Amino acid sequence: MTGPARIIAGVCLAVAICAAAGCEPPQPAQFDKPALAEVYSVAVLPMRSSTPGVGPVASGMTFTYLVDAKLPQLSVAAAPALRRLRREPEKLTPGIAGQAGREIGVDAVVTGAAQYVLPPLEGAEAQTAVTVQILWSQTSEVIYEHTGQGKDKDIPAAFAKAIKVALEPLERYWRETRKNR
Repeated sequence: MTGPARIIAGVCLAVAICAAAGCEPPQPAQFDKPALAEVYSVAVLPMRSSTPGVGPVASGMTFTYLVDAKLPQLSVAAAPALRRLRREPEKLTPGIAGQAGREIGVDAVVTGAAQYVLPPLEGAEAQTAVTVQILWSQTSEVIYEHTGQGKDKDIPAAFAKAIKVALEPLERYWRETRKNR
């Protein structure tokens, strides 16, 4: 592919991913505060992605972020035993995610979707978008959802930025509501 064609292809792909990931002005995080008040344990399940390998990386980075955040009164578990879900995360419907949470014995599950666009020019920044969803295991309903975007020349750093943006409202809410319990 020639230089101009590569640039056009990259721009088209970036526009498509931004449209799918909601690159309009950032939307506020969606919370179900009464349901979140009942959550004391979560398991991080695979994330969906149209690019092979991206979902597991984003799931692992989300798990690490939640563990490192040391949120009060929250136990975070990875779900490595769910191999069938790791192989086919696109089949992870809310019902299956809720069932997995009940089987694992956690109050809620963390999942979502991750995408990235390679920069059209070498040395330019990669763009990432990560939507984090938390589903209540009892009902399989989404009780938290937020999309974060990140840019960096280093793709893992871009994902880390997007995950941080996606989880910051939850972390802030968690710390404010759990500090006096």
